[in-house]
Amino acid sequence: MIPTQSMSNEIIHPTLQSIRSAIALEVSIACAISYAHTSLSAHISTMSSSFQNSSAFLIGRFAQLLGIFVGWRFKPQQGMNSCDSLGSQKRDRSVSLKPLGKAR
Repeated sequence: MIPTQSMSNEIIHPTLQSIRSAIALEVSIACAISYAHTSLSAHISTMSSSFQNSSAFLIGRFAQLLGIFVGWRFKPQQGMNSCDSLGSQKRDRSVSLKPLGKAR
């Protein structure tokens, strides 16, 4: 992989650049969902509370499914380090490692 140079003249590795892009996408989606939820709540505030509760449930379910899709779409590639639930790194064992040395 060839590092690229950003607009601020710092050298960015392509993996770091794709992680930054994925984070920016998730943040923009979260902001859009929050805005949509706020505006929808303002519009239905005059309606019955049962309708308001069901719409909040549907918006929450939609946000959950969207988060699952984003997580599936931007999952780490095979061989990258990942973290377990405690935050410690673990190595993906499904990738075979080649011995270091001169190529033939």
